[in-house]
Order: sequence, then C-alpha cells, then structure tokens
Amino acid sequence: MLKKNLHLFEKFIIIIFLLYTGGANILFSKYTPFVLAIVLILYNRYKYSGKTNRLIFLIIIWLLINIISIILFDSTFFYFRILIATIDIIFFPYILIKCFGPSFWNKFETYIFYLTLISIPLFLLNILFTNFFDSLSGYFNSITTQSLAANPNYWSSFFYVNAFIDNGYGIRRNCGFMWEPGGFALIIIFGMILNWLKNGVNIDKRSVVYTLALITTFSTAGYLALFFLVIAIYIKKITLVNSLIVLSFFGIFGASIYNLGFMSDKINTNIEAYNENESKDSETKVNRLLGAKNAILRTFRYPTGKGLLSGQDTDLLKTDLKDGTNGLGSLLETWGFFVFPFLLYLIYKFMKIYNYANLKRPTIVIFFIAFLIMLFSNPISMAVFLYIIIINALVFPFKKPADDEKIAVRVS
Repeated sequence: MLKKNLHLFEKFIIIIFLLYTGGANILFSKYTPFVLAIVLILYNRYKYSGKTNRLIFLIIIWLLINIISIILFDSTFFYFRILIATIDIIFFPYILIKCFGPSFWNKFETYIFYLTLISIPLFLLNILFTNFFDSLSGYFNSITTQSLAANPNYWSSFFYVNAFIDNGYGIRRNCGFMWEPGGFALIIIFGMILNWLKNGVNIDKRSVVYTLALITTFSTAGYLALFFLVIAIYIKKITLVNSLIVLSFFGIFGASIYNLGFMSDKINTNIEAYNENESKDSETKVNRLLGAKNAILRTFRYPTGKGLLSGQDTDLLKTDLKDGTNGLGSLLETWGFFVFPFLLYLIYKFMKIYNYANLKRPTIVIFFIAFLIMLFSNPISMAVFLYIIIINALVFPFKKPADDEKIAVRVS
C-alpha cells in the first residue's frame, strides 16, 4: 500500500508540473517549482547519485552572470528574484531527477500523450460549438492565468485551453493544454522525440496522435519540425527506395504544405522584414528572425549574459533594438556567448543519454534540429522544463534505467 501511495504521489507531482508548464492556468507561477522543490525535499526518496560538483559550478556561473550584469549596468541587487529563479531553474530540476531518475521522462511523455489525445476531440467540438465554448470563459476565468484571461473568450480548464488565434486567416487553432498553439506544438514535438528515443522511430499510435494534434495547431515552426522528424523515419537505413521517398516528401512539402497561406505568407513576411530590418508585427515587437538578429546584437553589449536583469531594472539596458519572440535569442542574452553553446550541447547530450532505442547519430541530430526549431519560436529562456533537460544531462548522465525502473520499449 505504501509503495502504491508513493507511485501516486510521484504521478501527482509530475502532473502538477506538466500543468504548470502549460502556462495557461493558475499553477503557472514562479512559486510552483519552488513549492514542489520543498515538497520533494520533504519526500526525501533520493535514488540517483549525481555529479554535484557540476551543479555547484553551474550555480556559481549563474550567480556570476547576474552579479556582473548588475555591476555593469549599475543596478540594485535583487536578491529575492535571484534566489527564486535559481531554485526554479537549477535546484528544482536537480532534486526532481534525483528523486525520480529516468522514470520521470517516461511518465512525463505519457502524460503529454494523454493530454494531447484528449485535445483532439475537444478541439473538434470547439470548432462545431464555438459559441458554447466561448461562453464558458466565465466559469474558468478563476483558474486561468490572469494576464491571459483578459483576452476575449480565453480560458483554461487545466487540461484544455480555448483561445481564438487566427493569424489573419480566420483559423481557430488548437492550444491543447498549453498557453497558445505554438507552445502546444513545442510540447508535441518534444513528446514525439521522447517517444522515438524510447521506442524507436516507428509510425505507432502515439506518433499518429501527436501528428494529428500538431496539424490542428497550424504552427509554422511545428510543421517545419515535423518535416525533419518525418525524414528521421527514412534516414535509419539509406536505400534507393528510402532516398526516393525522402525526395518525394521534399516535393510534396514544397507543393502543398508550404503553399498553405499561413505557412508561405508568414515565412515570406518574416524574411522580407528581416531583409528590410523592420518590424512587420507591431511598433514594439519584431518577428522571430529579426528578433534573433537583435538578440545577437544586444548580446555583444553584454557578452557574459544579462541574467535576470531587464529594462525595468535600469535605463542602461534599454535599446533601440526591438524585442521579438525568439527563444534561442533570449537564452543567448540570458547566459551570454560563453555558456549558451554549452547549454545547446547539453540538450543534444540529453537526447544521447535518453536514446534507449540505440538510434544512430544522424537520427539524433535530426531530433536535435527539430527541437531547436521549436525552441527558436517559443519563449523558453526561463522555461523550467528546458532546464530539467539541461540539468539531467549535466549532473545525471545515466544511460540505462535501474532494473525496477525499466522503460517498456513497446507501447501498449
């Protein structure tokens, strides 16, 4: 009975964290990982020994980045913000993996799959009964992230989000349990990668569900990432037939998917705006390509990273270079030129560590590229789930799960 209760407790913690990652409900708070970390310390069921000297070194680097940034821009020390952020993105990921080990990712992907699965019928009903779904906002406003609940008809029920996001084409898009369709596409791609790293690259029921849900997001980045993942199916063994299939897929993608209005128009607009060095989105925001360029230019002004410092902390940090929703650019700005490449390496290393299906290196590289595409398009510089990946690869480089934690290679 005790063992059963402990497993239920572990599942509860992971589900709470996943719903927090969704960013659309009241669990989305900087204090949620903080509280979960305290709960796990009290839980005190540590199984996996890690290389804690690496963790301490990363904490020192993180604190130095913030201290240098504060001194460089003549800002006041914000001790509490640094403390909470350090617990959220470094200590909580460490204690989480130390408690659960590799079984965390198995459960995490499983719950991603189930939340993705239930989003498909809910989204179809949402299209058929749009007015009814929109009318539910009054019932769910109290459990929806306050800043998002201010949008018309926006609500989160923890497991599903109702939001009208059309990109000018009148298309209602599937947010799943995430704060917006692009975020849902990110978690779907990550779920697909985890599934294939665990079970091998196959067209199984999970990949079919993930693909169907991804299609309903109408996410440009999601479609591009899926394009690379499809290539991974046929790159396992280079043959004439597989080569022809890959070439045909390139042709189909160019002739059909790319020519969809929300795909080609958005990509062309971003490229045009980048070439003209101007914003196509608003007076204060720029598209992702120009956002990446501006992030690099800003980082040259503080190459060691700005840490948690923002324009609200000091006028010296304000710049004529506009912000954009670019996750990798923000990650670069936060950590600087010296640490940023190492973080990318740790993301790639994580995929090698979790490669229980013993996939070949070209396949892992494709997974890595697909994931970077999604990170490029989402605000992930302080996303806790990304730092769990990083801390896992840095401190817990286990290759095989323990006997009592073995991950099934066959999905029932």
